[in-house]
Amino acid sequence: IEAVTVDELLPFVESHFCTWHDRAGRSLGGISRGGYWALMIAFRHTDLFTAVSGHSSHLRYETDSEKYNPLSTYAAADLSQMRIWLDWGETDFLRTGQQQLDALLTAAGIAHQTTVNDGGHNDGYWRLHLPEYLDWQTAVWPRDPAFYPPCS
Repeated sequence: IEAVTVDELLPFVESHFCTWHDRAGRSLGGISRGGYWALMIAFRHTDLFTAVSGHSSHLRYETDSEKYNPLSTYAAADLSQMRIWLDWGETDFLRTGQQQLDALLTAAGIAHQTTVNDGGHNDGYWRLHLPEYLDWQTAVWPRDPAFYPPCS
């Protein structure tokens, strides 16, 4: 997933669509296993993304080696300029990993947002919060198109 996203998807999108080809214009987010992948990729490529969000992320030490696992890679990453948001439902069966990452980031003094809502690990929870996810991803981007680089 990391190589496909960084080496193939990102270059393809930026060569075929009018995008903001800069870290400031890239944000990454995901749900469940996708939340794990978003955090993994952003923590390992802080030069490419300005923000990352993990929603009900499937975070467990058993998931991947320390080289890839966000529960480990946060420590070596310079996350001082990255916006980070973690959220999960209070009855989410995978909340423990998110709680662990929240505690690790807090102990390391890494700024981040954590939100715990009613609900569990299911489509209904994510569907309800999807507008919030998208608003958060784009919150710091200029609303005036004149502030964006021109399309080439």
